[in-house]
Amino acid sequence: SSDVCSSDLHNPFIVVNRVNQQKSREESQAKAKSKAIFMMNSAKDAEHPYLVRKGLPRIKVPVWNNLMLVPTRIDGKLVGCQIIDIEGNKKFLRG
Repeated sequence: SSDVCSSDLHNPFIVVNRVNQQKSREESQAKAKSKAIFMMNSAKDAEHPYLVRKGLPRIKVPVWNNLMLVPTRIDGKLVGCQIIDIEGNKKFLRG
């Protein structure tokens, strides 16, 4: 990474901290992926009030517990999803 100085590589505390941060990020991403898979598998295709209110065509999208799910994929593989509630509040699924 560009934010690592060569002197940082000789400081075991900095190295361990960076390794722990990376591990924590990977665990969080894995949890988000697992949640997304569960939610997408449990979702029903339905019209969502947010899209109707926006004037979009009445299309069916994945809806889970009144939340519209927008899948996030990398190389065709599900890695997470964005959640949009009826009011249009948006957030990305976290681990």
